[in-house]
Amino acid sequence: MTHPRRRVKWPRPNRESNVPPEWLPKLAQGIAQRSRAALRGHLDITYDEPRRGAYECGPTGDRAWLALHDAGVAWCTIDTKSQAALLAFVIGGCGAERETPIERSIIGEVIERLLNAEGFRQARWTETEIDRPTGDRTWRCNVEVRTRSGRCAILQLFAPVADRDPSGDASLAYVSKSDIGNVNITVRAELRGVHAPLAQILAWTPGMVVSLRPQALARVDLLVQDSVIANGRLGSLEMQADERSRAVEIGRINGTPAA
Repeated sequence: MTHPRRRVKWPRPNRESNVPPEWLPKLAQGIAQRSRAALRGHLDITYDEPRRGAYECGPTGDRAWLALHDAGVAWCTIDTKSQAALLAFVIGGCGAERETPIERSIIGEVIERLLNAEGFRQARWTETEIDRPTGDRTWRCNVEVRTRSGRCAILQLFAPVADRDPSGDASLAYVSKSDIGNVNITVRAELRGVHAPLAQILAWTPGMVVSLRPQALARVDLLVQDSVIANGRLGSLEMQADERSRAVEIGRINGTPAA
């Protein structure tokens, strides 16, 4: 008797896990619990079960916090409308028509206090102007804080979707601080452009000295690939008594004044 030959099958590598990380709903639950103690008024606080969902920036912008912890990487984003609602929950009324620096500081302090939930106090949350969840390979879990009058603040929590390992078990999307810190990125410094007649440029030869006007030295842009991440002033550092090295003093980071 002959038996049909069976083809050996292996699981497809890098298949996405359909199971959200266990820590994501725990973080949402911790934020909900801390909200009851940190915010004023009779509030209805709820949080969703994690579901797949891509990050979308709010219509008038948002703020975001990033954390690298033992179980993975996480983001928390909150749009402008939710920031205003959160401020009202703290101060017991509406803020200024245009957000003041003090109000912005209050909002940031409250969010960081909420993120310091039980089980996540070792995670260091850092506000980021640049980093946001990318693509659609993310889990999202919303925490909603709502009043009876309809005022609502929504904190959106994100975690990357993990890939299954070759045995089919879901592995945590773990990124440690040392992993991120060891990544080498090329940062390019560029002076501002200057204007020169085409005839003058065509007359340039090796060894010729091209003078730069003061405005060309007024700002130096720091770029990663083609994206400007910061700018500042050109200067120099005294390395030794008879040695200097060119340097840039950062004045703004991605449109935000440096501290």
